[in-house]
Amino acid sequence: MGGFTLVELMITVLVAAVLLAIAAPGFRSLIERNRLQAATSNLYTSLVLARSEALKRNQPVIVCQSASGQSCGTTPAGRWEDGWIVHVDPNNPPTLDPNDIIAVREGLDGGDTVWVVDDPNATTPAGKQLVTYQTDGGAAEQVFFVLCN
Repeated sequence: MGGFTLVELMITVLVAAVLLAIAAPGFRSLIERNRLQAATSNLYTSLVLARSEALKRNQPVIVCQSASGQSCGTTPAGRWEDGWIVHVDPNNPPTLDPNDIIAVREGLDGGDTVWVVDDPNATTPAGKQLVTYQTDGGAAEQVFFVLCN
């Protein structure tokens, strides 16, 4: 008769558990890297959209931190990882007309953070709450984004 004994089954389960224990940390790292890459792509896409809209509309366009998706987070407690919006500069922030909003992005998952710094070698956030693209497509000032998990 062809079957498994209890000892053979326990050895098979033990081998599977050892293989799973070896593979799990690498898989977790892969998931974290992919999540961070997706967040980076999402932010980059928003910046490119803002630049192209500024050129197309011949108006300044802003990318700003926003947890609500309806207004810019102008308080120091606002964080980029809570989300951001792309909108036409209404010249009266932080209140926005819903027609000025071009895109809304949700916050980041898994404890990822976003820093905006003035220098690529900076080790602390600069506290920048928005990036403005002028009508010629250039940014009003140079900033760097740092995404961390």
